[in-house]
Amino acid sequence: MSIVDKKEVIIENSTLKDFIHLVSENIGHEIQQHDIEKFHTIILSRMESLKLLEAGQYYNLLKDKNSESHHEWEKIITQFTIGESYFFRDKGQFALLKNLILPRLIERKREEKSLRIWSAGCSAGEEIYSVAILINELLPYKDGWNIFILGTDINKEAIARGNQGVYNKRSLREIDSEIMKKYFHYDEGGWKLDMKIRKMVSLKYHNLIKDDFLCKLSELKNMDLILCRHVLIYFDAKAISIVVEKLIDNLSAGGYLFSGHTELSGQKLDKLKSIIFPESVIYQRAIEQESHVMHSNSGTKRDKIYNSSASPVKIRPEKWHKRKEKKIISPANNIPKQETEDLQSRINELEALFKKCEYAEVVNRIESIIKYNHNNFMINYLLARSYANLGNYERAMHFCDQTIRSNVFSIKPYFLKAHIVEEQGDNEEAKNLLKKVIYLDPSFIPAYLELGSIYEVECDQGKAGRLRTTALELLQALPPDAHVEPYDELTVAELILYIQKMDAGKNDTELHMTGEA
Repeated sequence: MSIVDKKEVIIENSTLKDFIHLVSENIGHEIQQHDIEKFHTIILSRMESLKLLEAGQYYNLLKDKNSESHHEWEKIITQFTIGESYFFRDKGQFALLKNLILPRLIERKREEKSLRIWSAGCSAGEEIYSVAILINELLPYKDGWNIFILGTDINKEAIARGNQGVYNKRSLREIDSEIMKKYFHYDEGGWKLDMKIRKMVSLKYHNLIKDDFLCKLSELKNMDLILCRHVLIYFDAKAISIVVEKLIDNLSAGGYLFSGHTELSGQKLDKLKSIIFPESVIYQRAIEQESHVMHSNSGTKRDKIYNSSASPVKIRPEKWHKRKEKKIISPANNIPKQETEDLQSRINELEALFKKCEYAEVVNRIESIIKYNHNNFMINYLLARSYANLGNYERAMHFCDQTIRSNVFSIKPYFLKAHIVEEQGDNEEAKNLLKKVIYLDPSFIPAYLELGSIYEVECDQGKAGRLRTTALELLQALPPDAHVEPYDELTVAELILYIQKMDAGKNDTELHMTGEA
């Protein structure tokens, strides 16, 4: 039975699967069910252009390693990797770049005056040019600095558009008016980016799957900042693993990796530590010879780091706050002391495994004890977090509910559930759960910040602002050199300053553009 029949050209199911596998091998893209029809059309269109009547002929052409094959891959890539991007996409992450990460990098690299930044999957340059604008704002006088800013993409047509530096209104919809006036002018055909910014950036073709990073583009090594956002969502699991390993290997010690909010879920990131901020989670390669010790402005040393293999759902630490959980009487309270101690010892072992990101092993080991301890809070909560890390959200939610049955007043399972449903795209339920957390513990600062972040995404600036104000009031009552988990990277004073800078950025006037792009 054929899937597509056009002008006597037939693609059998088995052959179509071969095409899909070939695409995965060469560019990493996972063709989803909703993209299959589009993929059919592209293949048939190319066969028609080449006057080929058998799908096998075109398949063999793509599989060959010659100039004609290379040309065909370019045609397919151009049609299948048309990604939408725009300047300063994801305000939260760009606020983090502007207010914290780039200033830190500049300060750290001030002595050697070298900065290396790479956008992997840059489309037509909107993202990496946005970074270049921030660099220019933070370092207006760059005398003596060696600043290397690279954008790469597999779509050569997108790279060509980026080199022209002309954009339409849609690409500029998140730019504030001052940046617009300073760096863009209307030209026939669209809004043209200032040549000063364009000269700061190099845009090149690069295949994240097939190209040898170190040989193809030797300048990729030792990057201080890598952005790979809204790229890996199109890749299959094998391709994601390959690319992530390459990205990590090309990060400098102390370098930062920015990804989309859920793109690194389930990946092995043992060379990175995750850093949680109100607007995003980022990843940093450990700085050698520092024993992973972080220093705050107060000079206080901390050695708490999180080896993560996941997104925000998967890296929330245990001790978010100091409030005592209300004691709930359960059958476990009647267990003899020796058995209780043995159980606690096993739970401690499981916690240690969890911290090593051995989530599957945690699940396997709990199986032998849970049937006798199905009401144990810590066991159920460990299972919930482990399943969340493994991407099994259905089981994670089940054990969150079990945890709640053990202690209805604990905020931990509700907070975890909020992150799970947010990852699944249910912002309404996430908001409801975060509101419940605030009801149970009105002093729990992360709930206000993360609820505000959701409202920010929904463009409800009023509610987002009020929630940040409440968070600031709670923070201002704490010692400046204290730390609020999960935002361990920042002292209270730094967190306050960061939120204030975010608020300042929200007060920018809206962009008013004239003319047609």
